[in-house]
Amino acid sequence: MVNPHQPAITKHNMSNEISWERMLLDLHSGRVFGRYGIYVMDFAAIGLLVLSCTGLWIWLRHSSILRR
Repeated sequence: MVNPHQPAITKHNMSNEISWERMLLDLHSGRVFGRYGIYVMDFAAIGLLVLSCTGLWIWLRHSSILRR
């Protein structure tokens, strides 16, 4: 069975434009910055996790001191 939308899909896929979705995905994954951009984004994600965990730890420690 032939897909009636196939010509539109083919035309869209062959366009020279980059969609917003593709651009945002490449920016988010670090592919825009080349081969090492992925590692930079991974390092940034790990740093964000560390900052979140230490912030939570400081907040919990501070709030338990104030409750006494």
